[in-house]
Amino acid sequence: MRGSTCPGPILEAKKVLNGMAPGELLKLVSNCPGSRADVEDWARVTGHRLEDVIESGHHEWEFYIRRP
Repeated sequence: MRGSTCPGPILEAKKVLNGMAPGELLKLVSNCPGSRADVEDWARVTGHRLEDVIESGHHEWEFYIRRP
């Protein structure tokens, strides 16, 4: 989701995760400045498990989200 502004990364993650089987892992890459806090909060509220967050560049993060 590089280049997508918030809440774009979360909306895309939700769409992809809905098509995944329970237990599968999604890698979401975003360079939206607010995505770090937004994705962490969204995962917690929706019950998805945020396995890892890696800062892969200047204001770019890789989120590893597991579907419950």
